[in-house]
Amino acid sequence: MVGYPDQDYGKHAITHYKVIQRFGYVTLIECKLETGRTHQIRAHMKHIGHPLFHDLEYGGDKIIKRHQFF
Repeated sequence: MVGYPDQDYGKHAITHYKVIQRFGYVTLIECKLETGRTHQIRAHMKHIGHPLFHDLEYGGDKIIKRHQFF
């Protein structure tokens, strides 16, 4: 995945990811970064509609709310 800046202060970011295993509503993935920007994995996964589990700031809390694990 390639992220392009949408504002003047944004920076180019590249994340490669591979699905390791699927568990119904969650998926284990492997991410390899070419650029290493702050919050890069969190932002890219949210952008493609797959936020990190229990990541409240980037939308992962929706997984918790939907399935009520805790």
